[in-house]
Amino acid sequence: MVNRIAYYRKKSKISQDQLAKSINISRQYLSKIENNKANPAYNIVLKISKFLRKDVNEIFFENNVNHDKQTA
Repeated sequence: MVNRIAYYRKKSKISQDQLAKSINISRQYLSKIENNKANPAYNIVLKISKFLRKDVNEIFFENNVNHDKQTA
């Protein structure tokens, strides 16, 4: 599974602590998720997606190297 949480979080200038508090998880757990050392429950995936304003597939499943590429 691809994981672009850190990419989109940093792009939005949001700290791990800010995101973790906003979705009611610990910063340590978020770090584990970002580093693929923990698999979040689907409700956490949805909260992350909603907070970052990105589709779940965009964050976790798409393999596109250029994250910001727009399709015509």
